[in-house]
Amino acid sequence: MPVIVYGIAHCDTVKRARAWLAEHGVAASVHDFKTRALALDQPSVVKRPVVEWDQATVTVGFDPVLWTQRRQALRRSGAPP
Repeated sequence: MPVIVYGIAHCDTVKRARAWLAEHGVAASVHDFKTRALALDQPSVVKRPVVEWDQATVTVGFDPVLWTQRRQALRRSGAPP
């Protein structure tokens, strides 16, 4: 299952998060709150990014240390990076 980043594409934190994922070889798709139905009325009230790493793990906010740990756990489990 690919990583899914939920947020606003032009948000600086979401941009940093996407750059971190790319730099670490993590394939991710983006669900943009502003262009898709979810939270369309008030997309800015959602803390971003929300990242769905796998079916059991979701993180909120960008934390490079936590994300490094998450990436290592995914590798140990045999999931793609």
